[in-house]
Amino acid sequence: MKRIFFGVIFLISLFSCKDDNKAAHDRLQKAKSYCDAGMYNAAKLEIDSIRTLFPKSYSVIKEAVLLIREVERKEQSRNSIYCDDMIEKLSKKVIDLQEDFKLEKENEYQDVGNWVLPSQQVERNIQKSYLRCGVNELGKMYIVAVYYGASPINFTAIRVSTSEDIYAETLPISSDGATNFSFVDNGMTSQIVSFTKKNENGLSGFIRLYAHQNISVYYIGSKPYSYILDEKTKEAVLKTYALSQVMNELQQYKDEKKVADAKLIYLAKKNLKSE
Repeated sequence: MKRIFFGVIFLISLFSCKDDNKAAHDRLQKAKSYCDAGMYNAAKLEIDSIRTLFPKSYSVIKEAVLLIREVERKEQSRNSIYCDDMIEKLSKKVIDLQEDFKLEKENEYQDVGNWVLPSQQVERNIQKSYLRCGVNELGKMYIVAVYYGASPINFTAIRVSTSEDIYAETLPISSDGATNFSFVDNGMTSQIVSFTKKNENGLSGFIRLYAHQNISVYYIGSKPYSYILDEKTKEAVLKTYALSQVMNELQQYKDEKKVADAKLIYLAKKNLKSE
């Protein structure tokens, strides 16, 4: 009786394994078809389901391991080619945008220069209060608030506002003697405060959004000081932001290409070891 019982159990297990192997093989074929169609995420999901649902279908799992490498190779190869195409397009766009800018860089002591519009250059804005903007060679945009007046105001932040009292305000910046400093020349005080992405707190975005309206600039310090933002400065913010965005996008694709190419090298080495 026991022999009959175990025999029945054996036959059930045998047929169950065959059914599992067939189901696992069907999923493997589906994964291959997805891979051939360039549907790499769908192929990965099918392969993962084989490992999860049919852990004892060893021969099919072995094929699935080889297939996942092929899927990853094709996916990274596609990514690398796509990045090449985007890098070419964006590089041309950056060059076109930079034609309106001047690169300010002292090679002796500056590792990274700044792209600045001619209207924003210091020599064109002597003895005046204004906002200066630019983008460095790494694609990071900055805004510099310059004050020029008879008495110091010791400002640490700036606010930009519309007539409807909609406004944006930077985070406060303390003097560091380098990018944030003040000096007196012939009885007149000059103060320079620089704001980068981490502390400009949406100021450039506000100017872009409300460029069609009158925008007041308020220097927040020991004494009140304000002026109306001129149209050239608004235009400078718009153009500088556009250049910064394209430069950052270009760098993003360069980074993604490095990752894709590194993965391709890794997969090639892995396949050599398996042979």
